[in-house]
Amino acid sequence: MIFSGSPTTGTHFAAHGLRKKHADVYLQEFVFRFNRRRHYRSSFERLLGIGVKVGAGTSWDITGKRPIFGELKEAVRGQDEEGREDAYLRARLADVPLKYAKLLLNQDYPPEREQYTRKKPQRPVLAKRRTAFVFDTH
Repeated sequence: MIFSGSPTTGTHFAAHGLRKKHADVYLQEFVFRFNRRRHYRSSFERLLGIGVKVGAGTSWDITGKRPIFGELKEAVRGQDEEGREDAYLRARLADVPLKYAKLLLNQDYPPEREQYTRKKPQRPVLAKRRTAFVFDTH
């Protein structure tokens, strides 16, 4: 979905992969930009005011979903069979796909985290000192 106006009005808007559940947010953004296309200074001040009033937002606020699987994956670390079954049921209630929810029942899942080791030595912050050509000016 792409809305476009002339380059001088600033009403360009592109939404790649539009989904029905996000359509309202995209439309609100387009309307906001369209209504303030000729008043740049006031629209910027208005946007700052809205940002201060509303506060910080995340993609979870738009989609209405939290990444529950990541939380459950950390919760089952070191749990017994009963704790894993509880996590499995919570995952299924949160509409986590079955193939991922079943992973929570496996005693070897999730694998232990390995410490990342850098394979190459770190680059120096400053370049090595190079000798400059010195010209004799005598």
